[in-house]
Amino acid sequence: NNVEKEKRLIWSSFFILRKEKIFNEEQWKLTAEGGGVYLVIGIESFSDESRKHLGKNFTNEDIEFALQMAKKYNIKLVLLYLIGYVTETEQDQLNAIKWLEDHYEEYHDTVIINLGSSLGITEGTPLRENFEALKLVKVDDTDQGWSNPATGNTPKRRTEWYLQLQETVERLGYKQIINHDNRYILERMMRDHK
Repeated sequence: NNVEKEKRLIWSSFFILRKEKIFNEEQWKLTAEGGGVYLVIGIESFSDESRKHLGKNFTNEDIEFALQMAKKYNIKLVLLYLIGYVTETEQDQLNAIKWLEDHYEEYHDTVIINLGSSLGITEGTPLRENFEALKLVKVDDTDQGWSNPATGNTPKRRTEWYLQLQETVERLGYKQIINHDNRYILERMMRDHK
């Protein structure tokens, strides 16, 4: 009844996307019935390979299942996206744009996009500890000041990738969260890496 709906607890949370065999439809249903309305997922990339390198053990197929379940049970998914992981290429960027275009019609009411700034590599992280093994090159003293010569992943390209993705999200009309710290980093990168 309406009184019960008014008193119903609703919640949002960061959420680790799991494979269907681990988090199945019944669990999605229970999440919705239990008041889950927004799940924030660090998908980071639409590249299975990049996510695997990041230690994120879910695939684009798993993302598809999550989208279907979220839509079915009226749960909003906030997708956190990282611009230019160390293994990413121009093709990965084109694939991300295509993913956004291909999924808009069916999921624009389910998905909220949060574009992160360019990947920063900080001291004490696995990426920093494996910097040389990954054949990365430091190009300035900022956390974002690195390049991967093998893939053409440079601060300048990551800035361009961010702008391309931002334009795509806006052009299509996805709901989005804009982080002003990310904008500051982007503006600094645009100034320093013309």
